[in-house]
Amino acid sequence: MAVRLGTLLPGAQPVGIGKKQAKRGFAIFSDGGEKPVIVKDIPAVEIAVEVFCALLGRSAGLSIPEPAVIWDPSNNHILFGAVDAGYPNLLQRFNIAGDEVSEEQIRVIASRLVMWTKLAEGVCFDEWIWNVDRNLQNLLWDGHDEFVMIDHGSALGFAPKGHADQNLLLEVSLVSCDNSEKKETLQDRVMQAINEFEPQLAEEAARTLQQAPHLKAADSGQQFLSFLRERFPQLASLLLKRFPNPQLNMF
Repeated sequence: MAVRLGTLLPGAQPVGIGKKQAKRGFAIFSDGGEKPVIVKDIPAVEIAVEVFCALLGRSAGLSIPEPAVIWDPSNNHILFGAVDAGYPNLLQRFNIAGDEVSEEQIRVIASRLVMWTKLAEGVCFDEWIWNVDRNLQNLLWDGHDEFVMIDHGSALGFAPKGHADQNLLLEVSLVSCDNSEKKETLQDRVMQAINEFEPQLAEEAARTLQQAPHLKAADSGQQFLSFLRERFPQLASLLLKRFPNPQLNMF
């Protein structure tokens, strides 16, 4: 699926969460359709990371909003855009204000998260793209079994220098595993999910990224592809190392 080009309409408003000063508005796309979008004014390489990871995750069957390249005529900037999923994030869904989350609140959230049918796939995806910046604000939830993964700009080795190497989706889920049997069950789910991943999906995502409008991302696509090719054979060992002593560090 090609990455679509859209034009941001006047009136976009700040979302009010996150560090990237995202805005919610509407965009008209080159095919004539108008859709609600979330946009971020970020560096070109970060746009490429966001688009690539979204393409890869969507092709792997995860719920990730459709990525888009958005032109903002008010300042002639190219923005990263994603079609608005319309769901609140996990903190909002559990009526938690701000970033302070108590241990009890984490346990309640974890008990629901571990029931997600795509949890193992999500954990493996975050590990494959080395997304060390997952938190409860970039996981949206419809209140049932639809968890939507957003914000992947720090993946693929682009996290700020000194950022902790962590898989927060796994760490939070492990909070609900209060005995060895539950931990082993989750571990089995994760190992099985690795076997079902198709590494060639990264090649498809790289080809699509190279054709994305205004990004000039041919070199980036090959860089990302090389990163994932090297990391994929290590997935099982990387994830197994995260199971013995999980520690919760959400923010």
